[in-house]
Amino acid sequence: TMNFYKFIIARLNGRDIEREFDYYLGLVKKGIAGFIVFGGELNTVRQGIRELQKEADGCLIIASDLEQGLGQQLQGGTVFPPAMAVASAVKSSKFKVQSSKLKILRDVFKTVAIEARYAGINTIFAPVLDINTNPKNPIISTRAFGESSESVSFFGCEMIKTLQSHGITACGKHFPGHGDTETDSHIKLPKIKKDIKALSKTELAPFRNAVKAGVKMIMMGHLNVPALDPSGIPASLSQKAVSYLRSKLGFKGIVITDAMNMGGIGRYSEEKAALMALNAGVDILLHPTDP
Repeated sequence: TMNFYKFIIARLNGRDIEREFDYYLGLVKKGIAGFIVFGGELNTVRQGIRELQKEADGCLIIASDLEQGLGQQLQGGTVFPPAMAVASAVKSSKFKVQSSKLKILRDVFKTVAIEARYAGINTIFAPVLDINTNPKNPIISTRAFGESSESVSFFGCEMIKTLQSHGITACGKHFPGHGDTETDSHIKLPKIKKDIKALSKTELAPFRNAVKAGVKMIMMGHLNVPALDPSGIPASLSQKAVSYLRSKLGFKGIVITDAMNMGGIGRYSEEKAALMALNAGVDILLHPTDP
């Protein structure tokens, strides 16, 4: 029988890594693909991750939402300003960046990578490639690098290249673009009403550029995008959306869902949604409630 654990990245609460170590070790022994780390103290989490890696067959994917650096999750790491603040600090004109400021930008991303690697994290769920085009967006806002596809592409590709040249897998998110929504997909399924031409010009541009820049992973958003899949199935579970990313954008890396415990999977149970995502061609299911 197939071992479905190898398709799952489970939640790891850093604060209870010692207390719950046997639980996490049990998942490793069952062949889990890896963990997404939330919270905890840097050296404790680092030690725990090392122990888990030692027991793993291959290399565990140890991922985290470090859009603002290691300090966003682990005590003892550095916290950087959100993407929008970093971008506006180094932008001079519309989205051109002077060489002196470009060095600062790359140093920020390099520091994020080095600190993450020290902690044992090898995958960062960033950059956010969403464009902040809707002022009513309750969830993306300052997590986006900017308001235009050019600026988001520029900063996103800088982040990808810097993280990946320092041994971290970068993950562009949330395909095909969560910027122009007024709904938080953690709660329910947002709808993106644009036609494919408009999508291609704006939303999809940063993803297209990220693929060209060699991004190794892309996260599918829980987004209803009729232009890609008229059935209303969330992109994260949609074979049409995944194959658009593969064939039209030429992405050959790892495709991962957004967290499976989010309200955005809509009317489906998590089990049903997980099966739909795998059948759609997604490689990894992120953060189910119960692995």
